[in-house]
Amino acid sequence: MKVLFVCTGNTCRSPMAAALFNAYARKRGFYRATSAGVFAQEGETSEYALEALRRAGLRPKKKKAIQLDEAMLGSVDVTVTMTRTQQDVLRAMRPDLSNIYSIYDIAGEDIPDPYGEGKEEYFICCYVLKELMPQIYDFIKKRA
Repeated sequence: MKVLFVCTGNTCRSPMAAALFNAYARKRGFYRATSAGVFAQEGETSEYALEALRRAGLRPKKKKAIQLDEAMLGSVDVTVTMTRTQQDVLRAMRPDLSNIYSIYDIAGEDIPDPYGEGKEEYFICCYVLKELMPQIYDFIKKRA
């Protein structure tokens, strides 16, 4: 099953979510997550995001930000956005798809963007995502 995590710039939240999901799913199933951004620019994974993932016990690699497009949405089994607003944007892009969810759908909360904030906000974001991974995984598994 292919899973796509989406945030705004694909430098903080969605790369962290994909890395955490892949680490969690590796022990439980054959799911594979990637990430993209609704408004990705010429960036790459934030150093603070990488540091937060290392702190969570992972060995992340820096990657270039990926701009989301309509074809990507159609090539995955499930898409998970960090916010309801991003979910609305994606549903407007591809109203024919019923596999676009937000973390709010799963856990009842949006994931705030740490971009431009200090290191601690990235650590908090990563911690929250890591704590939500069992819920996110189970939610996705039910849609397999």
